[in-house]
Amino acid sequence: MTQRGRIVAVLGALLVLAGVTARYWVLATVGAALLLTLLADWYAVRRARPLTIARTVEPLVVERGTPCQGRLVIDPQRPERSLMLQAIGAAQAPGGAEDACQLVMPPQGGMPAADQACLTTWVHDLIAQAGPVDPVDPFDPTPVAGAVAKVKTLLTGLAPTSEEIAAVQADPAALRGLVQGWTETPEFQVKLADFLTVALQQRLQAEDIEQFDRLQRHRSRNALFRKVMEESFVRTALDLIERGQPFTQVLTTRTWMVTTANLVLLRYPDQPTADKRLRHTLVGDAADAPPGLAGQVRQRRWYLEAIAGMTCDISQADALDMLFGFINRRRCDPEPERNVLFDSPPLTEADFADWRLVELVPANEAAEGDVPVAFYDLPTLRRAERLVTGLHRTGFFTTSVFLNNWPSNADNQFRVTTNQTVLGALHAGFVASEPTEPLHTDGVDPAHADPETACYGCHRQLDPMRNYFAQSYGFDYQTPAPNGPEAQVFDPADRGGFAFLGVTAQNGDLDRLANTLARHPRFPVAWTQKLCLYANASRCDEADPAFTAIAARFADGFDFQGLVVDLFSSPLVTGLEETETWAQAEVPVGITRRNHLCALLDARLGRQGLCQNARVARVVGLIPGDDFARGAADFTQPNRPSAFQFAAAEAVCEAAGLVVITGANEEFPVRDVPTAIEAIVTRLMGLPAEHPRHAGAVAALSAHHAEALALGQNVNQALRAAFTLACLSPDVQGVGL
Repeated sequence: MTQRGRIVAVLGALLVLAGVTARYWVLATVGAALLLTLLADWYAVRRARPLTIARTVEPLVVERGTPCQGRLVIDPQRPERSLMLQAIGAAQAPGGAEDACQLVMPPQGGMPAADQACLTTWVHDLIAQAGPVDPVDPFDPTPVAGAVAKVKTLLTGLAPTSEEIAAVQADPAALRGLVQGWTETPEFQVKLADFLTVALQQRLQAEDIEQFDRLQRHRSRNALFRKVMEESFVRTALDLIERGQPFTQVLTTRTWMVTTANLVLLRYPDQPTADKRLRHTLVGDAADAPPGLAGQVRQRRWYLEAIAGMTCDISQADALDMLFGFINRRRCDPEPERNVLFDSPPLTEADFADWRLVELVPANEAAEGDVPVAFYDLPTLRRAERLVTGLHRTGFFTTSVFLNNWPSNADNQFRVTTNQTVLGALHAGFVASEPTEPLHTDGVDPAHADPETACYGCHRQLDPMRNYFAQSYGFDYQTPAPNGPEAQVFDPADRGGFAFLGVTAQNGDLDRLANTLARHPRFPVAWTQKLCLYANASRCDEADPAFTAIAARFADGFDFQGLVVDLFSSPLVTGLEETETWAQAEVPVGITRRNHLCALLDARLGRQGLCQNARVARVVGLIPGDDFARGAADFTQPNRPSAFQFAAAEAVCEAAGLVVITGANEEFPVRDVPTAIEAIVTRLMGLPAEHPRHAGAVAALSAHHAEALALGQNVNQALRAAFTLACLSPDVQGVGL
């Protein structure tokens, strides 16, 4: 082995050892890649597609991806972008300080400059000796019909018309105007809300929170309860977008879209622990209760017909259950009955639907005349346009859903909360090698992260940042700090500190954290990347000029709807022109996800809530949807077909056929087979009569229908079989190209 070979072998072994020790698998993967590449005598350099991280660790990263996915260990065409040179500190990430792929050796060690220079020279010599790489296949643009279908399906669930396809064929620039129009449809609002639910982490995943667990004892009320919690900040973000406000306000806004039920849930955690033990009286005789709801609120004495003939005391904590329509009858009577559901609970269905904007004011900023409102004071909450809250509420990362998804305790100490906040805002997480030095180390716990270990590289940035949360919340997110075990963990003198991807800040409260994140240069890059993932189920190359241009335009005003139009009319999504994103990765072909399939079926069949139908709901959960996960920047998305995916899709399509294909449905008449199949092809598959595949689809479904009849199926069953086959076609099951 040559001297250079020995250096590479030692380097690879050190990277593997450091990565395994620190449980930093990307680092270990780079080391393993170096060793494998050396053993293969660098044969990969001679190929048109040299060794990439995506190929090396594909089984590990295919579901979630990694910020370095698709980067070349040694890039023969652009040596300065070789991941190996970045790992040893001899090259910078292509995207600079804001690049999420900040892979370098841990700061405790590092490689001497002389060795870096040696390896850099060796890489260039190696590439020169290998000669020109084999030419890659010429770029094959996506057919216009496929590109337009992908974009419109993603944005609305609908298929393009013949006129829309013809317009783009005549002038590719026409796509931008079409996209602009599609983003102004009700169907787009549904798709955008679904994207924001995932991107802002507003889907309730932890169902054992105090309020939710107590109220899930009755499913109909539970559904309303969950709905208003999950929709509140998504509606807030939609309102910001509709009004053309800078999208950075998803981090900074205190004016939220809420219902009266939301306000009850927001005010309940504000109650001091002592107040939660205050007594309320329930009476079963109207004569024993004050007249009117306002009087009952003032005296905390409630008339509930469901306990006729009884009187009992409940704690203020139990009063929350009572407002939503529950009470444990055993608190009033020792009979064996367990729970009582009130026919007319104090919170009516209207209180779950009276959406409006309400300003949430922290108690320490309350103006003269701002009177705190008790969570059970429904008359006042129903009128509220401004509400004083004891707990700090600003942006998506302080909603009840977000906080309850990421519970904290005396061991975790807001670390997960902080990490998920940064992931949600900037689409990048803490790594030991990130070089930004914090302004101070207040709150860094040496017992938790030894300065001599690689873990310290993350904690030196993460731990001071969690002080922003520690100054505002108790570990249960239901009491202001310091009020519980957190008082023994955090020093009140500890300052908040921010250091991440080239930006530093210190001191302040959660508003300071929100504003720092909103001004971070990574923010426009992050949200452009999130939309890329939504569109392609894979990352865009953040160094791609097409990507950087779109992110730069978004940074100029943070017009989110403009970002959607820019990205979805660009070749990054359409594939109508070659980009570096498409040159480095396989063509992004996506399979349907649950959220996309349900929106498509509703939009194309003209139905609302088909996936909520009992038949479909029983099986639709078998299809994974876009989601978020702890510690992952990228969404969890199925992006490759499999036998399991096909079986799940078949079950959903069969269930949908049972709902849609009935003898009474004139849209798909079972006695008029040509008309029914024509409707299935044009509406469900989205292939108008002028489409080149229309006639073939009609012929295939007609033959399938005839075979079903020949096998003894009745007319309903035969048409459902044709419907299922159409539903399983790539025109329905694919959101790629």
